[in-house]
Amino acid sequence: MICPRSLTGAAALRVVAAVLLCKNDRTESVRRTSDLMANDPVFRVDAAAVVSDIIAGEAVMLHRVSGDYFSTDGVGCLIWEWIGGGQSRGSILNGLNQRFATDPAKIETAVDAFLADLVKHKLIYEIDGDVGTLTKASFAQQPKSAFTTPILHVYSDIRRMILLDPIHDVAEVGWPVPAKVSTP
Repeated sequence: MICPRSLTGAAALRVVAAVLLCKNDRTESVRRTSDLMANDPVFRVDAAAVVSDIIAGEAVMLHRVSGDYFSTDGVGCLIWEWIGGGQSRGSILNGLNQRFATDPAKIETAVDAFLADLVKHKLIYEIDGDVGTLTKASFAQQPKSAFTTPILHVYSDIRRMILLDPIHDVAEVGWPVPAKVSTP
């Protein structure tokens, strides 16, 4: 599978164009690792390395440094949206507990695993302080539904093409044909 199911047409081109336009603007962000249970951490999307969009209920993320791209839907998309809004781990847990009829311990375990996965893939990093509040739109009262564990899908199938420098690493015919590497 080359792209997540909803990353087609203009959306795919928008993500690839963002990668190409920002290719020379890569910087590694300083990241802290910590116990997710400590002090109600807040996470931020690593905007220096990650391009993302939410399309039809699916979050699609591209890590410009690794060349991997990711997708998540349902609960994972909601968590990604709330991370983008500056929500703390505790705020995310509260929001999910209000939306889903599931044991809070199960939700907490799933959220911690999902956050750890996002950190492991360097899509987010921990910051100090809560920079946002859940809005009424995000927190609207509705009947509680069944909770599904958020899953981060990782795609590495076009990593080489994503990391290709479109000016210097291509054959004379142009992108996306890579230049042949000459062996000494």
